[in-house]
Amino acid sequence: MQPTDLLILAAIAAMLFFGISLVAILLVGIRRLRRRHRRSRLLRKVSAPDRGEPLERELAVNLLEAGVHPATLFHDLYVDLGRDRYSQVDLVALTPRGIIVIEVKDYGGGIFGKGDDTEWVKTLAYGNEKHTFYNPVMQNAGHIRALRNTLRQAAPEARFISVIVFSGRATLHRFDRLPPDTFVCYDAELPALVEKIAHSGPKCRYADKKGVVAALRRAAANGADPAVVALHARNIAALHPRD
Repeated sequence: MQPTDLLILAAIAAMLFFGISLVAILLVGIRRLRRRHRRSRLLRKVSAPDRGEPLERELAVNLLEAGVHPATLFHDLYVDLGRDRYSQVDLVALTPRGIIVIEVKDYGGGIFGKGDDTEWVKTLAYGNEKHTFYNPVMQNAGHIRALRNTLRQAAPEARFISVIVFSGRATLHRFDRLPPDTFVCYDAELPALVEKIAHSGPKCRYADKKGVVAALRRAAANGADPAVVALHARNIAALHPRD
C-alpha cells in the first residue's frame, strides 16, 4: 500500500470519527432539549417558569416525575395573615398521611445547627468563613402555623410535616433536637422522603378536602399577584432593615 493510500484511509477514518461524534453530540443535545421541554410542561401544571427560586421549581418537577399528583402540589404560596401580611411558603404537598410543608435553602458550604437554636451556621472557605442564618426549622414552623390557621375549618385535625431541603452543594452535619415530624435532607433525597411520609403513619383526617385544596390554591394564586409579592417584600425589608 502506497503512503498516499494510507493518508487517504486516515482521512476517511478521521471523517467517519468526526461524523459519528457529531451525530452523538446532536443526539445528546436533542435528548436534553426534549427533557427540558418535558420538565417545563410538568412545571406548568403547578406553577409558572418564573415563579419562586430555580431550586424550588426543580424540586417541584422532581416530585411530579416521582409520581406526586399535580393537584396535590402547590408552589410559592402566599398565605394571607390579615392586615396586609403574608407568610411565603416554598412548597406544599398534600398526602394521605398529612400536609408536607417544604422550606428550600439553596445554600453551599457546611451547615450546622440544632432544632432549638435561633440561628444556624453556614461555613465557607474550609471553615474559615462563617455566616449565620435564621433557623429554618423555626422559620418553617411559622409557615405551618399560618397554614394551620388558614385550614382550621377544612382540616382542624390535620398532621403537618416540616421538611427543610438543602442544595446538594451544601454539606449537612448532624442536627439534634429536631421537633417531631421534622426532617432535614438534601434536594436529591426529597422525592423518596415524600414517598416515605405519604405511606407511613396513620391516615390524615381532612374534614373538607375540597376546602383544603381551594385554600391552598388561593394562597398559590396570591403569589402570582405582583402587588401581594411587592407588599410582602416591603414587610420583610421593614423587619430586617439594612444598616
